[in-house]
Amino acid sequence: MAKLKSGSRVYGSFSADSLRLTKRLSSTESGTYFGAPPMVEGVTIVSGPANGTSTINLKTSNVWLFTSASTGIWTHNITGDANTTLDSMLLAGESVVVNIISRQTSTSFYTNSLNIDGGAVTINWQGGTAPANGLSTTGYDVYTWTIIKLSGASFTVFGSQTRFG
Repeated sequence: MAKLKSGSRVYGSFSADSLRLTKRLSSTESGTYFGAPPMVEGVTIVSGPANGTSTINLKTSNVWLFTSASTGIWTHNITGDANTTLDSMLLAGESVVVNIISRQTSTSFYTNSLNIDGGAVTINWQGGTAPANGLSTTGYDVYTWTIIKLSGASFTVFGSQTRFG
């Protein structure tokens, strides 16, 4: 059962039909609960590589799939969209999880840096070390960013790189 805190915000276009809520909604002093089928999340599919510095607009989706093999190291800039900063979308103490899926082939490339709203952030890497290469030469590398807003435009970022295929 998912829990929505009082004052939680949801971004995007939603209707009762698109959410397909079929269970009850209840509210208690500790929060609002709803029992529902699994939440379905959209994926932005990019017909190209994850090269250079590309912008990841979270108001589009939190999961991005790059279908062509990368030809160089990249840095992604995570933001709300062209008119909305991630900073303005989150309150202190809130977080968002972003998944970047990058196709890899015989020469595998990677990312070891990240920007939020155009500014570089420090990444706390799983295992303590930033990637020095791509993991897969025949499948996909998945980068997962857990971004926690501390205050103002200050964020703590946890990153991991996982091989698939």
